[in-house]
Amino acid sequence: MTSRLSIFIGCIFFIVNAKAQIGGKSVFGFLNLAPTARATAVGNGLLVVREDDLGLGLVNPSLLNPQNHQSLTFNHEFYPAKIQHGYFGYGHYVNKWKTTFQGGIQYMNYGTFTLADEYGNQLGNFKSNEVAFLVGAGYQLSNRLSVGSNIKFVTSNLESYSANALALDLAATYYDTSSRLGLTFLMQNIGSQLGKYNIKENIPYNVSIAIAKKLKYLPLRWMITMHDLNRWNMLFDDPNADGNILFNGNETQTTNQFSTWTDNFFRHFTFGGEFLFGKKEVFRVRFGYNHQKRKEFSVANYRSLAGFSGGFGITIKQFRLDYGFAKYHLAGGTNQISISTNLNRFRR
Repeated sequence: MTSRLSIFIGCIFFIVNAKAQIGGKSVFGFLNLAPTARATAVGNGLLVVREDDLGLGLVNPSLLNPQNHQSLTFNHEFYPAKIQHGYFGYGHYVNKWKTTFQGGIQYMNYGTFTLADEYGNQLGNFKSNEVAFLVGAGYQLSNRLSVGSNIKFVTSNLESYSANALALDLAATYYDTSSRLGLTFLMQNIGSQLGKYNIKENIPYNVSIAIAKKLKYLPLRWMITMHDLNRWNMLFDDPNADGNILFNGNETQTTNQFSTWTDNFFRHFTFGGEFLFGKKEVFRVRFGYNHQKRKEFSVANYRSLAGFSGGFGITIKQFRLDYGFAKYHLAGGTNQISISTNLNRFRR
């Protein structure tokens, strides 16, 4: 086990060093969207917990475990302008290999657009969508340490044009059941485009670290995620801005270097929590805060809930139902629903 773990950690640091300098814009940004209502409710943070929720394995394959055997999950998110996003997945545990596998499809539908020529003559309609086909596996190295990986083939279609890519996720999770503490190291979307629209661009590579702990005397699990560790500068240089926007939303005509550094630092963080009610934790209330979204979607001198999120989950017999919402702007936000079940429950 020790040799296997050393090889795994060595591969992680090699890839981090190789990819850490990549920055700028990227394509296939839907790969970093919250795939489930539960993830949306906690600000698109990482829930570091091993349980029967298969949706956790899409983002963090090291959380796949035997409880996910024959699990099904369906997730659909409603964006403004009738844009649709979602994920469908299935999990299966193979006892011979002591490995839990998953397969799924993540999709993004941008709707229907008007096709016109350079003179403005309407020639009809066209559609645009993106799809990622995923296969993943999770393996338990020891009682407290697990690893996992996802392989994704991604395709994008815009009218008669298309682009595609191949991406890899690598993850390791330490989870101590006695202290109810979990730690995760995750690398998402390691890979490159295979076919391009016009020019070859980066895919949304992301390195994250997350910590989560369930309190002993309070039905609460809190979590902190630090994302985009592969790039430091998360600030957006808006040439139309008159001054620097600080935490309180006021404009100043001078640049405060400490405030700018602090703002950029916290843009890497997502904070979330989950209240667990009932003897079997059948009802859950969730909340989250994403500072990057708060700063990027807030309108100067107007108060809003941009960056905040919330939701709830309930288990009814054989089904787990979850709802999550995220506030993006004064104009609105997203709503997401998730329905999960396990085929073994119907046999009982």
